[in-house]
Amino acid sequence: EANRLELNSFKVLGGSYALYRFIQEKLGLAGEDTPFNYLRSPEVKEKLGDITFASATDGNHGRGIAWAAKKLGFKCVIYVHSETSVRRIDAIKSNGAVVKVVDGNYDDAVDQIIIDAKKHGWDIISDTSWDNYTTIPTWIMQGYLTMLLEAQEQFSGQGIVKPTHVFVQAGVGALAAAVIGYYHSLFGEK
Repeated sequence: EANRLELNSFKVLGGSYALYRFIQEKLGLAGEDTPFNYLRSPEVKEKLGDITFASATDGNHGRGIAWAAKKLGFKCVIYVHSETSVRRIDAIKSNGAVVKVVDGNYDDAVDQIIIDAKKHGWDIISDTSWDNYTTIPTWIMQGYLTMLLEAQEQFSGQGIVKPTHVFVQAGVGALAAAVIGYYHSLFGEK
């Protein structure tokens, strides 16, 4: 994943797919193949108006959201907690996002983005779910399927039907849940 889109992070797969699905829903195009150039078009900007995407992050998810929002021509605000490294903050900023540091931990950043997004009319694209907020995290998990499909294709190319073990970074849990769901759908209890 180090070379995908030059971001050195798999997280762009989930975030960019969620932005894609979000925009499709807003345009009434859910389920259709919507070309990237159309999503960036003045026609789409006119239909959607001035959108600001927002999220809380420990680093990589926010960077992916910032990158995707920038590529699509939208504003982005990312909240990080006070222990987030300067390198991660700079990486998010380098993709055009406004970064706000929140005292406390990741959960405090999530709580604050929920409050501020409501206040400012921002649209949250979070890989964390909470009551009545599950659709977008599900889209993010679906976006990670690209990586899993590619890995399974590479296994098959080596004559491996299924891996014996999968080691995965768990973080917030969206990637881990996507991996478990994907392999369960392929192999059931086995």
